[in-house]
Amino acid sequence: MELRGCAVEENALILRDGRYEMDFDDLERRAAHRDCRALLLCTPHNPVGRVWTAAEPRRLHEICARHGVTVVCDEFHAGLTLPGHRHQCYAALSPDVAAGSVTCLSAASKAFNLAGLQIATIAAPDSELRGRIDKALNVHEVCDLNPFGIVATIAACTEGADCHAALIDYLAGNSRLAAARLADTRPDAGFTPPEATYLAWLDLRAFGQSAEALVAQVRDTGRLIAGTAYGAAGEGFLRLNMACPRARLEDGLNRLAMALR
Repeated sequence: MELRGCAVEENALILRDGRYEMDFDDLERRAAHRDCRALLLCTPHNPVGRVWTAAEPRRLHEICARHGVTVVCDEFHAGLTLPGHRHQCYAALSPDVAAGSVTCLSAASKAFNLAGLQIATIAAPDSELRGRIDKALNVHEVCDLNPFGIVATIAACTEGADCHAALIDYLAGNSRLAAARLADTRPDAGFTPPEATYLAWLDLRAFGQSAEALVAQVRDTGRLIAGTAYGAAGEGFLRLNMACPRARLEDGLNRLAMALR
């Protein structure tokens, strides 16, 4: 966005009792700025793993509608909603919500590991906005679908139900393993199991180091990203990818526990 000349404002989430919530008061202030034109909503949320309730995006819509802010909704992790939670499609809340939004969907890229095939869906009910999106896609030459992506998406959606169910069960098990192992070995590391996604958002602020220093310290333990990659509020946090064989995750968690000091 910055390369396109846009300024970015961060509406940081609030961590309350181990659960992230939207900061609606801060959002109201930022949305009221005359230069604010769009809001990027990640649902389910990457990296904290929240599945927003219907009430939360509805309130977000009310704020954005009041200030003429278009909501661009990223729902790419919707297919990885974990047991006990239900994803609410933002545009499906009501026709008014849909009219003021652009929803970026993907049937298979995350849930079936097909991101490399570069096939996705953008839904924009407003015809004028849809026309602008279509023009931008053509200008940047990213408008054409590839045949491999089409075939793979059809296969995933029509024949992948058993595979998807097994994946969700496995990811939920990996999340339980991570929670139990961290509680046993590093209770000073904060971790709330995600409600969706395959990601663990680790709160390591108790160790008093920057996110970059933490990554350098535990670089051999697995796939870790500094929390600051997601904004200033990620200082002291790490994102751990749990989409791997359970034995590998367990080994990585053991190495992480030993590396932290």
